[in-house]
Amino acid sequence: MSFNSIKYLSVLFVSFCFLSCEKLDDFEIDNLNGNQVGIIGHGGTGFVNADNLVPDNSYRAIRRAVNGFGIEGVEVDVQMSSDGELFLYHDLQLQSKTNCQGEIRQRLSSDLDDCSYRTNSSRFFEDLYLPRLDIVINEFKHYTLKPLFFLDMRVYFVKNTSFTDSLMNEMAIRVTNLIHKYDGYNWIYVESVNLDFLRKVKDYNSKVQLLYDGNITTESVSKVLEIGGKGIVANYEKTSKEQVKLAHDNGLQVSVFDIKSRGSHIKAIKNNVDFIQTDNVELLMNILNRR
Repeated sequence: MSFNSIKYLSVLFVSFCFLSCEKLDDFEIDNLNGNQVGIIGHGGTGFVNADNLVPDNSYRAIRRAVNGFGIEGVEVDVQMSSDGELFLYHDLQLQSKTNCQGEIRQRLSSDLDDCSYRTNSSRFFEDLYLPRLDIVINEFKHYTLKPLFFLDMRVYFVKNTSFTDSLMNEMAIRVTNLIHKYDGYNWIYVESVNLDFLRKVKDYNSKVQLLYDGNITTESVSKVLEIGGKGIVANYEKTSKEQVKLAHDNGLQVSVFDIKSRGSHIKAIKNNVDFIQTDNVELLMNILNRR
């Protein structure tokens, strides 16, 4: 082996060890969340992989995140049935992860109650059905320390379709009524890529906390402030430390997503984000000395 090859491998090894060993003690966090990084489970405990076989957005994933790991909260994906009920599900097509067909917005809630999750190998979880948002929130209403719920409203699935302005209004009414029902103003956040939808939510109930899902720019910060938003949710790869500071300087919290590896978690922490919507809860807990 040549000297240059050995030198390259040595540098690579040192870099790997650095990233593998880096923990909270190595960081000085400066954010709007009490200088603490909040752990938010993406879809509950993260998306399905070899180490996490629990379907995302399922009741089991949410319980495991909150009761098992004891993290701050979860991000879940919310869609509305044809009769106006809110369900948790990530994809557009039901057949991608369940034993049902079609789209949630095309199905009655009574039909969706019978949809069960399946694994990547097509084995069905007979005890894991699509959860209704109301039932999930109801379970945690009596907790003294309530988990945070980031509700990603999937209104962009219906762009340029029969999902009219009136139906968007209905979805805004449904979610604001639910938050009011459970007095969830301090622990339930409405998140969306659609600023018009967020404005509708604010019009119906100004107490609801709003999160805009998009890139952090001077323009987006201005628009979020205009609607009285709480913060911005952004892809970590498109979010720099300077952008986080821009949001913080304007009183907006920053949450980042699409985070799976140790390196991506460390980068997000060093950027002083307030919350990480992680796909690897245990890894982030280890980095933050929470295990």
